Amino acid sequence: MCIRDRPEPGFWRANPLSKLTIKCPLEGSCKNNSKPRTLQALNNTNNSTNNSSDICEEGYTGNLCFSCAKGYAKFDTGECTFCMNNAYYYLQIIGKVAFAVVVVIVMTIQTIAGTENEVEKSEVLNRISVSYTHL
Repeated sequence: MCIRDRPEPGFWRANPLSKLTIKCPLEGSCKNNSKPRTLQALNNTNNSTNNSSDICEEGYTGNLCFSCAKGYAKFDTGECTFCMNNAYYYLQIIGKVAFAVVVVIVMTIQTIAGTENEVEKSEVLNRISVSYTHL
């Protein structure tokens, strides 16, 4: 026996044997199961339970394919996107902080270079230090 009642694209159902279909709240999260399968194959692979890989697109899982799968994160739009390795983000943060420190040092050196005597240089350094501690 072939199962021909497949949900329309963008609709979800609890398992391939269920007749109740619900519109997916997130566009592109539910699969279009276009291949008809035999009842025996469905019983063997799913045992009438929700197998998200058969129902949801990659990165989505759970009821209505509304949750993100492991290794994915949800944006404000609800879209699940693959998470990169955390080391990449730490490297980015370290790079940005290092860049900011270099910019501050260069600006400080340029400001001090424009002063004429040692008293002005120490006064400029004091003002810069106080200004950055107030941030």
